[in-house]
Parts: sequence; C-alpha cells; structure tokens
Amino acid sequence: MRALDRLDPSHRADLARLLPWQGLLLGALLLCWWLPVPQALQGLGSYAPLHALLETLSIIVSALIFSLAWGSRLGQVPANVCVLACAFAGVALLDFSHLLSYSGMPDYVTPAGPEKAIDFWLGARLMAVLGLLWMVALPWQAPLPRARRRALLVAVLLCVGLVHWVVLVHPELLPRTFIAGQGLTPLKIRMEYLLVAMLLGTALLLLWRMRGPTPFHAAALLGAVLGMAMSELFFTLYASVTDVLNLAGHVYKVIAYLFLHRAVFMEAVQRPYMELEQVRQQLQATLATVPDLVFEMDAQGRYLSYHSPPSELLAAPAGDFIGRLVSEVLPAEAAATVMQTMAQALAQGSAGGQRITLDLPVGRRHFELHATRCQQEPGQAPRLIVLSRDITLAVNARDALLEAAQHTQAILDNVVDGIITIDRQGLVLSVNRSASAIFGYEADEVIGRNIKMLMPAPYAQAHDGYLASYARTGIRQVIGRDRDVEVEGLRKNGEQFPMSLAVNEIEREGERVYIGMVRDITQRRAAAAEIQRLAFFDQLTELPNRRLLLDRLQRAVLSAARRGQLGALLFIDLDEFKLLNDTWGHDFGDRMLVQVAHRLSDSVREGDTVARLGGDEFVIMLESLGDTREAAASHAEMVARKILAGFEQSFRLQEREQHTTPSIGITLFGDNLLGAGELMAHADTAMYQAKSQGKNTFRFYDAELQAVLATRAALESELRQAIARQQLQLHFQPQVDDSGQLLGAEALLRWQHPDRGLVAPGVFIPVAEQCGFVLELGSWVLDAACRTLASWATLPGCQALNLSVNVSALQLRDPQFVTDVLKTIQRHGADPRRLTLELTESLLAENVEDTIAKMQALRDAGVGFSLDDFGTGYSSLNYLRRLPLEELKIDRSFVNDMLGDPNSAVIARTVVALGQTFGLQVIAEGVETPEQRDALLRIGCKRFQGYLFGRPTDQASFERQARQGVAVAS
Repeated sequence: MRALDRLDPSHRADLARLLPWQGLLLGALLLCWWLPVPQALQGLGSYAPLHALLETLSIIVSALIFSLAWGSRLGQVPANVCVLACAFAGVALLDFSHLLSYSGMPDYVTPAGPEKAIDFWLGARLMAVLGLLWMVALPWQAPLPRARRRALLVAVLLCVGLVHWVVLVHPELLPRTFIAGQGLTPLKIRMEYLLVAMLLGTALLLLWRMRGPTPFHAAALLGAVLGMAMSELFFTLYASVTDVLNLAGHVYKVIAYLFLHRAVFMEAVQRPYMELEQVRQQLQATLATVPDLVFEMDAQGRYLSYHSPPSELLAAPAGDFIGRLVSEVLPAEAAATVMQTMAQALAQGSAGGQRITLDLPVGRRHFELHATRCQQEPGQAPRLIVLSRDITLAVNARDALLEAAQHTQAILDNVVDGIITIDRQGLVLSVNRSASAIFGYEADEVIGRNIKMLMPAPYAQAHDGYLASYARTGIRQVIGRDRDVEVEGLRKNGEQFPMSLAVNEIEREGERVYIGMVRDITQRRAAAAEIQRLAFFDQLTELPNRRLLLDRLQRAVLSAARRGQLGALLFIDLDEFKLLNDTWGHDFGDRMLVQVAHRLSDSVREGDTVARLGGDEFVIMLESLGDTREAAASHAEMVARKILAGFEQSFRLQEREQHTTPSIGITLFGDNLLGAGELMAHADTAMYQAKSQGKNTFRFYDAELQAVLATRAALESELRQAIARQQLQLHFQPQVDDSGQLLGAEALLRWQHPDRGLVAPGVFIPVAEQCGFVLELGSWVLDAACRTLASWATLPGCQALNLSVNVSALQLRDPQFVTDVLKTIQRHGADPRRLTLELTESLLAENVEDTIAKMQALRDAGVGFSLDDFGTGYSSLNYLRRLPLEELKIDRSFVNDMLGDPNSAVIARTVVALGQTFGLQVIAEGVETPEQRDALLRIGCKRFQGYLFGRPTDQASFERQARQGVAVAS
C-alpha cells in the first residue's frame, strides 16, 4: 500500500481493482508450475481447434486494438497510441501466420510444423513487447502528424513482410528453436526469458510514469503488460508444443490482450465520450449563468431553441416564439437588424455590434446582437447561435455621462487656461478650446496622439520615460506639485514658447488619467525681462549697469578668493568726450557710446562683464586670470592693449569720422579682502593716473606691479630687436656615451644683451611665449643649428656629431612647420640625419594625430626625434609606440634625486626599460656627479649629458674640444 501512495491518486482506484485479478492469474501460474497436470487435461494441448480458437481470439483483439487506436480522437492520434496501433497490426498478422503454421494445420506456403509456428510466435511477441515499451516511453498525448503515422505503419508492415520472407523462404537463416524429440532449444527459452524481462522493465517504467496523472488507462495497460509476462513464463515450462502449459500460455495471452483492449477502448471510445459529456455539462452550466439571451435560429430567421434564463427580457414567452420567424415576434426595424446580423454571420462566420431597442413589459430595453454560424455536415441546413445582450444600463449611463461631459466641456471651453487630459501612455484624451488656441491645433489633430507633439526637445524625448518612471516608482517631478513649473511648449507652426504647467492625477473607470493645466506666459516673461532690463541694464548701450556690475563683482571677489584664481577690474574713461558732446550734441555722443560698447565687448571673452556706469565711464570685469599677481596682471595688460588697439580705428558717426582714446585704470582682486566699492575706487584712481600720464594709456593701481610690467614690456621690446642686432647665439652642451666618447650636443639659445649681460632663457623665453615672439626665435634657432651642422660636415672630428634642437608647442602647431624645417635644411645643405628635434611630453596632450603626422613626415626625410623630460608629463604607452622616436631623455629631476629617492630611481629604471623595449636610445640629462653616472650605468643607461661632461659653451670652444675627440671639460 505504501507503493500505491507514491502513485498519482487518479490511478489508485483502478490499481486496487486490478491487483486481485493479477494475484489470481499469478496464483494459477504458480499452481501450474508446482503441481503436475492432471491426466484428463494432458491431451488438451494437442487439440488444434482449441489452439486455433485461442489464436483467433487474440488476432481479433489485436485487430480491434489497431482499429480503435488508429481511428481515435477524430484522427488526432497521440504518438504513443499510434505506436501501439501499428505494433498490434503487425502482431495480428504474425499471429495469423503462427496459427496457420501450427502442427496439424494445412500447408501455409511451406509445410506446417512446431519450429515454423515458434518462429512466427517469437516475431509476434517481440513486436508486441517493443510496441508496449515504446508506447510507455513516449510522452503522453504528444501528437503525431498523419504522414508520420502512415510511415510508421508502412515500416511495421515491412518488418512483418521481412519476417515472413525469412521464415517461409529462408528458414535456414534462423537459429533452431525446437528439435523434434528434444523439445525447446535453450535459445528459444532464453528468448522467452528476455521477453519476460523486457515486459517487467516496461511495467516498472509504467509504474514510474504513473507517479503523475496520465490521460491513458494506465492500470489496464499495466495489467496487459503483467499478463503478457506471465504468458511468456508458460512458454518456458512446456516440454512439447502440445503441452497443456503451452495452451495455458495462449489463454494468458488472450487475457492480456483483453486488458490492453480495455485500455485502448477507454482511450479511444469511452474517454472522448466522457470528455464530450463534461463539455456538454460545462456548456449547460455556462449557459445557465449567462445573463444574456441565447437563441438557436435557422437561416430564415426561425427560432429553433432558447438557452438562457432571463425570461423577463423576452419579447414573448418561449413557448410562443419557438418555431416562429423573427419578423413575427419582433418589430419590423428590430427584426431587420437581426436578419442583417445573421446574414453577415452566415457570410463571415460571425458578426456583432448591432443594436436594437424593444419596449418590454419591464420598460424600454437596449440589446446588442452577436451571431455565430454553427458547424454543419454537408447538405445540412445552416444554423446560427444569436446572443442578445441587455446593455440598457450601459446605454443609460453613457447618455448620462455624455450629457455630463457636454456640460463639463462647455465649462472647460470657457476657461482661459488650456486643459489637456492624457492617459498612462501619454496619449491625449481631450483638449479644451483654450488649449487648441494656445498650441494652434484643432482638437481632432491632437486627440489620440502622444502629448510629445506639443513639446520641443529635450522635453519630448524625456516624457515617455518620465511617465514610465512615475508609474513604477511614484517619484514626482511635475505631477501633483504644489506650484506650477515653467517649461517650453511647441506650437503647430514650430514656434517654441514659455508656458506654466500644473499636472494632477485622477482615477477614472479604474485607469489613471493626468490632467494638465497650461498657460501661455510669453507676455509675462517679456514683462519680467523688460523689468530686469530696466533694473540691471543700461538703456542706451544695453550693457549691465552699475547695480548689476556691483552684484557680479561682489560674487566674483568671493569666487576668486575661494578658488585661488585672481581677477582684474578695468575702469575706462573716454578722453575729451565732453568736448565731443558739446561740439556735436548729445545725440552724436550717444551714437559714439553705443559703438564704444560694441568695441569693448569685442575685446573680452564671452564670460567677462562689460558694464556702463554712466556718461562716458565703462568698467570691464575679468575673472580667472591666474593664480599669481604677475599672471593676472599680464592677462589684464593684454586686454588693455587690445582695447587701446581697437580705439586706433576711427568711429563713423552721421557720415563723419571721429577719433577718441580711452584712459584705463586697472586693479586686481582675489588676493585681498577688498569689497566691490573699494575695488571700484582703486580702479578709478588708476584711471586718473593714466590720464595724468598723457591719456590713451593704462595704469595699474599697484605701483610695484606697474614697475614689473614696465620692465617686462621693455624686455619684450628689446627681445624683438635682438635678432636684428645679432645679440642671440647658440651654446652647445656635449652628449657622450659610457666610454666618454663625444656623440653630439644639444643646442641651447642664449641672449647676450649689451647692458643686461647674458640673459637666462628662463627670463626671456616666457616673455617670448606671452608676446607671440617664440615662432621667430624658434625659426632663428633652427636656422642657426642647420648652419652649424653644415659647417661641422667640413671640420675634422665634427662630421659624425649629432645636434639636438628644442621645438616649442607653438612651432609644432604651425601648419607650415614641416615645410619650414625641410626648407631650412635644404638651404644650408645640412645632413638631416644629424639633426634631432627635441619634443616635451606636454606637446602630446593636444592633437596627437596631427603631431604624429608631422613627425612622420620629417622622419621620412631623415630628421630624428627625441622625447625630452620623459616621465614628467602626459605620454601613454600607446602614443610612445606610435611616435616615430629615436631617443628618450630622462629628466634631470629624476637624475638629481635617484640616489636618495627610491621613487625617482624606479622611474629612471622604468624609462630605460621602456627604451629597450621599444628599441629607443635613452640619454640622461643633468648628470653632475660620478655617482649619478655609475647609478645610471647600473640600470642600463649608456648616454649622458650634464655638467660632469661639460657645461654649455660657445661654438668655437665646443668645436675645439670636438677636434680633440673628448667631451668638453667640466
């Protein structure tokens, strides 16, 4: 019983009824096995008619199994049932041949005999066992297409034909199963035991499948499998084919087939009828609960039957209209609508949606019709199922709602604000007249479309995502806020306009609906902007006025102090403007002020502030000019000079050209605690100082800083004349290898000033970069270097020397850089292979592709490249791999610190390793001590430059040392 508990409850009752019968059959088997056969029964086994009767019964049952299984379920045969049907079609044929081959039967192609009958027997049993095993193993109720069913049947028939061909034509191909006088052969007995084992395995598999519900009568199928197993056991016990045990085996086989027939009968016949009865009962129950009127009618409109309970909605009692035409029962208009619905259903299979109105004893009722054509046999008159649904409540509610909606819409159309309702997907449900006027769309152009059509980017792109996010999380951005939000709207003509928007959420008929109230605030925005302009901007020039300037200046002072970036305030006053006003009139002066405002605005960056204080006084506020006073002052000076240059061009006023000049006072802010008022006073003081110095100039409030700027301006002026006065010269610092052999030199620019003496590059190079003179200096250095290389080519000891020249960022960005270098080399006849251009890592931070292209063009011409100060800047390994370099330079800062700083030593070692990896020469600069040189040698660096091997010296001294073949002495 515990084993039964593991099976699905649907099988337990059937198994409980099966077990007694199986126990009875098993008991009879054991009795036949243990007890001797009575003398009176021993002759039954040789009674051929009895054998023929039993075999005929089994053949009939097999044929019934085939016919029932093959034609079950209106041809929708499950795969496992189809397998069983085809297998037992073959079993029936093989059992028939077994019957005709039995001893005592007439010749069946060849003489009858025990071995021939056994061969057909074993073929039939094997096919039956395989069919049952296959059936149990297949998925229950898996459909099998008609073509595959037929292919399976053909395969079975071919197997049957093959068995007949072997047994009847070539029996010598088969092993012996029976020997006269000896009985069954061991092979035959083993075959029977094999069949028993396969059947028991099938039974176990079936029991495992019965742990779940099955659509098949699994208990009867189990009885058949066990019965066939017991039948096969009998065929291992008899001594001759006429033995009574042989006869008992045939009886058990018939019983097993009857069990199988019951299982198939349940599947093919009883179960479909049971299911049909369940469907009928369900249909009756469904119809009993349907509140609609359901009629069965013929094509002429005659009522055949009535199937629904609400009789109070009938136009007449059911007994009065059954058998009558619809035109005899309903008013003419309603009857015509019913006939129209039925005609449409006859043509299309179904129809619905038409409505009729009837005056019944319970009052006026509205009905909606639906009709469906019933399936019919050929030649049968068509019938229809007509459903009449009472929609009176819905119609009355709709009419009431429509009346209320019309009333509400009339109110909404007279509201000044636009009102739009949308659903959860953002589709417009309604708009009032004001919304149509605001956006320029008629209502039917908007309703049913997404609200995004009324929004410009980026609101349109974000709207659907916002709605979905709100529905998912409930986080509000616009919906249900306490105050309106201001957004942009989009009119039909493409015009964008500002609007205020308030959105609220309601629930209507179980669905969320969003109501938006829209107001065009274009005029309000314009009025606010006008108020803002009048309050904070000068009406004549439209520049910020004193009030706005002071506000911005106060915030700029705080920002500068917080970020450590200094700014500047420029106070500008026009020279002799009062005379111009008195001479030509105020209108002429106003035109002058407007043009001055434009020129001042053109002289500054976009984020800077240009303001007019009144009269001819203007103020410019510059922010983020640098973190030192020198840098900030330099930038402020550049702007002041740009303004002065801009005033050199005359102003054209009323067909008249007029010149004017500005006086500019400058003060810096950000590194002091001065307020806006004090800064304005300092700039004003500096402006008057500029006027006292002759006008048309600028002055700083800080006298010390003014002196520094004056010195730098003088230095810039003298630097621009240095080339013409031949004050520039190149010095050369030697570069050597690990044996002290001179390899070449780095060309270093020096300025020999007649009064200042030797000016250091750290002093004049920044000045050149700020004033834009660095291109001329770079061109002069390159020209002098190529001239030197050309002269070295004729000097003993100098022909093999290389010369390195530094290149600035401005030079490399020049589009003519490659052309100018090649022309310079060609002009002097220098060997480009002896020229090396040194680049710093910072040059690689911008426009890398253009830099690589220019380097490659020069590299193709023979010019070499060295990466200076490597390890201090930007380079990535990717760019290092792509750059056409020959040499890396270890920066002097790492060389100086590598003996005491492990990090610097690691960086130096890494640079050397990278050079070796990429096949580049590595040279260390700034080598000043033997200890530094030895440390560099230990990590693999074999080229050096520094005071240990020689200080930079003039060309003549360097060439003298080079002819001696040694480095310049330190």
